[in-house]
Amino acid sequence: MGENKETVKPEQWVPEESAEDENLPSEEAICLTGLLATNGRPMIDTDEVVDSVRVRELEDFCGYEKYSSIFEVISHVSRDATGWLEVGDIVVTNRSLQMQYSDIIRTVRTHTYIHDEYSGEDDPEAVSVIREKALRGLRWCFQCTEHRLLIANPLGHVCDIKLRKGTTLSLYGDVLRAMKHRPGTIIAHDDDNEVSTAWPMVEVLFSAYSVTHPYISRRSILRTKTILSEVKMLCQRALVCLKTEGKVPICVYPDESPLFWAKVYSEHGKGTLWIPREVREVAEGKGTKGLRKGKRSLMLDPLDFFHLCSLVAWPEWSRESAPFKVEDKRSSGSKPIWKRKNASRKIRNSG
Repeated sequence: MGENKETVKPEQWVPEESAEDENLPSEEAICLTGLLATNGRPMIDTDEVVDSVRVRELEDFCGYEKYSSIFEVISHVSRDATGWLEVGDIVVTNRSLQMQYSDIIRTVRTHTYIHDEYSGEDDPEAVSVIREKALRGLRWCFQCTEHRLLIANPLGHVCDIKLRKGTTLSLYGDVLRAMKHRPGTIIAHDDDNEVSTAWPMVEVLFSAYSVTHPYISRRSILRTKTILSEVKMLCQRALVCLKTEGKVPICVYPDESPLFWAKVYSEHGKGTLWIPREVREVAEGKGTKGLRKGKRSLMLDPLDFFHLCSLVAWPEWSRESAPFKVEDKRSSGSKPIWKRKNASRKIRNSG
């Protein structure tokens, strides 16, 4: 907002280069049978694979006869299909059969970090088990022992973090307490705990370890506590607002974090990031009329807000000049409601 601040246009943002000695993710192609219903086509845009060599490779991978199928790469996914399909998935349609469902070929990634002093026993099947559970339920899955953390997102991508004994309990204590996790148990995201701080924190962990960079670095592990603390604070404030308003009021500051919003604009343009329309308008430089210059006030649905919280993992996020905050609801100059003593009890009693 000051005159000396550098203005960064959306096209000026470029991703950080990865270091050569970091852990790059492993990739594996899988075929998901009958994942896309025929009437689900309006939710996606596709481009047909026309290269004959590539078509033959895909036919061999699926075990299909030559010229029996059409392969289309998904180039855009609507909000309704987010967390179920992704850009880059390949839709398989049989030319001769009138089928109600199409298969999907997807390249799933496993992001791995192994600490130098990791001494736990390796379970080679652990990644496959949690991935299958996530894909079958189209849900987030989480597992933590004293040595190891596993997170699988609904698309089947997995983070596998192997640390020194006991480190996981200190690093991820807030998450474990929020979901009442029993060590070694795979917990799947359930609608019953939709409005909770636990799963936004799991999503931001996944973002920190896989989406932010193409690799997991020691630096991203060390930033874990700071990131979780920030997300926990945002979510706790949001939960209080949801009890009284049903939506989350946020203030967006596009002028304070130009690099952050430039990256949002860039990632959304590439189809790799879905964000609510109101937030997208801010990233595009339009926004809505705010209370004062440089500030935008928005009301978000809870799922949209919690999804937005995953962006806290980006290195462009700064606590000192946060790109967005839960709006400070004050009454007659009193403290924000989430800072008042026994705030949650007072809200319940007032209902």
